[in-house]
Amino acid sequence: DWRRWAPIYSPYVLWRTWEVLQEGMTDSQREIVLPRDYRPLIEAVYAVGYEPTGPHAEAISHALVRYRRETDEHQAQARRALVPAVREAALLRVPGIAISHYIHNRRPIDWALATQLTTQVLDTLMTNPLPPGCFWNVNLPHLSAGDPAPDLVFCSACTQPLPTEYRVEGGQFHYVGEYGRRRHDPESDVAVCFSGQIAVTKLCLWPS
Repeated sequence: DWRRWAPIYSPYVLWRTWEVLQEGMTDSQREIVLPRDYRPLIEAVYAVGYEPTGPHAEAISHALVRYRRETDEHQAQARRALVPAVREAALLRVPGIAISHYIHNRRPIDWALATQLTTQVLDTLMTNPLPPGCFWNVNLPHLSAGDPAPDLVFCSACTQPLPTEYRVEGGQFHYVGEYGRRRHDPESDVAVCFSGQIAVTKLCLWPS
């Protein structure tokens, strides 16, 4: 009964588990018990380059798209706390670097490229000392295949507000603002990032 595991596993994980384990099984062996700790299962069975085949290929493909989108969203959410954490460290006079990745139109992130760009950023910033109460805020651009390698651009922080458009449906507010169309100051970190470059900004909690 797949509903038993739905709160824990995504549809893609369930499809792949069923597809992998059903081969050679008899009807009396169709009950599959999955571990509560899903991470080893995913790492062992679900390759990034997997291409679904067979009679259920279409269903698995749709589930895979959703799974990858949800995974990217979860990773992005996990990284949202980085800037507040680095800011708290700056209050304690501990220097730090906060690195964020712009996500354009919910496209998946090339994490291998992001890792490469992050390494370049760290190699540069680790040799640039910071005064007490300051930290580096870095925004990686969302590049497409074939885009030129980005440059590191030291720039100021944008002073424009985020989009605040909402629609009311069923008595609830739903956010409909488009981050990619937000207002931004010329040559600010937002403008630099949107242009395909790596925006590097020194933020200080008090005048140095």
